[in-house]
Amino acid sequence: MGENGSGKSTLIKIISGVLKPEPGGTIIFDGKKITHQSSMESVKRGIQVIYQDLSLFPNLTVAENIAFNVHIEENRFFVRWSEIVDIARKAMEKSKQWISILRNW
Repeated sequence: MGENGSGKSTLIKIISGVLKPEPGGTIIFDGKKITHQSSMESVKRGIQVIYQDLSLFPNLTVAENIAFNVHIEENRFFVRWSEIVDIARKAMEKSKQWISILRNW
């Protein structure tokens, strides 16, 4: 939370690998110091950004959009429809954990 221009979007872009931190800036993730990471490295660490104003695949459900990334990451050629909801549910649980951490911060 913060006022316009306080750096919220910039912080998200840095931890998701879209932008590099300023010189001397670092990210500490799981106790490891990271000077910069690519978007793919962020995804491998479980960091993903879902922008509220952009739907990459408007023809897919929310669960399908969330699971899409997992299928790409794992180079899957086929979709197991039975896993779609499970993948989305696990992602939402991670989100709940982060919200709890941020509230207590």
